[in-house]
Amino acid sequence: MEKTSFFNLINEIGRTAKQEKWAAVYDKQTDYFYWKKPKLSKDSRLLRISNETSVYLNPRNKKAEGIMIEYLADNFMEHNEGFSEFTNLFTKKLDGTVYGIPSSEKKTGSYLEKLSQTLRADVYEDSIKNNLSEKDLNDLMSFALK
Repeated sequence: MEKTSFFNLINEIGRTAKQEKWAAVYDKQTDYFYWKKPKLSKDSRLLRISNETSVYLNPRNKKAEGIMIEYLADNFMEHNEGFSEFTNLFTKKLDGTVYGIPSSEKKTGSYLEKLSQTLRADVYEDSIKNNLSEKDLNDLMSFALK
């Protein structure tokens, strides 16, 4: 199997999410946002990729299965332009404090595309701030997938 690089994985998140029909879910109580496959692999691993973002990885095929953003409204949206109305899209109650976006919502695609671009920029920015080389990030991903 071809070795997956960290940056390839990050660069492909938006396309992967669209192809695999990831669901966008927001927990209003914890302020956590999930954009992931409807059912994650039993052995998926959660790897922190930036200050507030983690990615679910499948160790068997080394593909992303989703992302999680901590403190969506109280941190991510405050630091990233263009997301001020994002949490307002989550009006379909799924369970307790967990909400999804109704399929009739027309802004979903543009927000999720912008989200994938913003995540990519955040990851690159955080890696530069933390003096992490591409090799360091590839090694981190390899370690997480063991």
